[in-house]
Amino acid sequence: MRYVDHDLVVKRMGSRKIVNFLFKGLFMLATTIALLALAILLYRIITQGAEISRGNF
Repeated sequence: MRYVDHDLVVKRMGSRKIVNFLFKGLFMLATTIALLALAILLYRIITQGAEISRGNF
């Protein structure tokens, strides 16, 4: 007994690949933005911490 219709799977494969490509790009962009925000935050924490440790309030 066949539970999966092979022809239907093959027919839908093109649209599934396009959706996969779009979501990969979206998540890659979101990850890049989040890492950039984290880098900026860490830079500000380190530079402001260095100013405070030198006594420049």
